[in-house]
Amino acid sequence: MYRAHGLQVVPAHMPRPKPIQWKFPAIKQWKQFQEELVPQARGTRVADAEGWLVPPPPIVVPHAIVGIDERIDRDGNVVVPLDPTTVTAAVTRMLDDHSVEAIAISYLWSFVNPAHEAASVIAVRDVAPDLAVVAGSDLHPTIREYERTTHTVLNAYVSGALGGIEDLEAELARLGLPVPLLLVSSAGGSITVATPRILR
Repeated sequence: MYRAHGLQVVPAHMPRPKPIQWKFPAIKQWKQFQEELVPQARGTRVADAEGWLVPPPPIVVPHAIVGIDERIDRDGNVVVPLDPTTVTAAVTRMLDDHSVEAIAISYLWSFVNPAHEAASVIAVRDVAPDLAVVAGSDLHPTIREYERTTHTVLNAYVSGALGGIEDLEAELARLGLPVPLLLVSSAGGSITVATPRILR
């Protein structure tokens, strides 16, 4: 038996009038490049109040990009080890100063060796277990930092879009739904309710 209901939660979440507060860590040496890279929009323009085509408003501003001192080279070798305390200190500072709601983590060569991003996720969850955190190496582990980073940034931005979905799943099961609740993924196919939480 199949039951389907269409709801575009992510597109509906994007035009929020006020961006959520969130943090975007990058490697320290890559921070200036990320400040210039992330606000880019390739090809897409929107009309402003006077009808001029302009780049869309950024969902992350430069002061929300935090440099973390670490380095992995293109072969996956650790050049500068990550100190997890620098991550926890940065998260604590951002929580105190900006009340962040989500964190996106993107390090330059993480698709070759995701160890530093994985350690950063653990460090974030140690200090803020309820905070949404997304690592690019989990979500989109491919070469080309612009695509990987923007994918991660957007995922973090809409991380609250599925709030309450677990309650819906539990209620449907209580009412006797004999099949698991599945979600349609924009990447194709279907995913379980737990999958987006794993990728957070």
